[in-house]
Amino acid sequence: MTKRILTATAAATLLLAACGGDDSGGDSPQDQVADMMIDALNEEFESEDLEDVATLDEDCVRDATGELSDEDAQKIVDAGPDGDPDLSTSAEEAAASLLECVEIDFSAIDG
Repeated sequence: MTKRILTATAAATLLLAACGGDDSGGDSPQDQVADMMIDALNEEFESEDLEDVATLDEDCVRDATGELSDEDAQKIVDAGPDGDPDLSTSAEEAAASLLECVEIDFSAIDG
């Protein structure tokens, strides 16, 4: 089960570097990327039946996406869901920091 949690989190984290936003949230492109990531991570946890095991810290996600430059955040938004924006190294670091935004309840993991 731990492997499934990490796989789900890693897959959703990659969305930051390869996917665009959905214009569902705040005004800034960083807010739009945060909303997209929160939705993607929560959907991933739900589809893998991990919502009782993995908890997403939405403030942490917003902090991580807030580290994106305006240019990188806008590239992600503009690329759309199937896009592949050319992002800076600092955007890749922000994506990696999303792993810190997931809390895993190991006591809830069966075998």
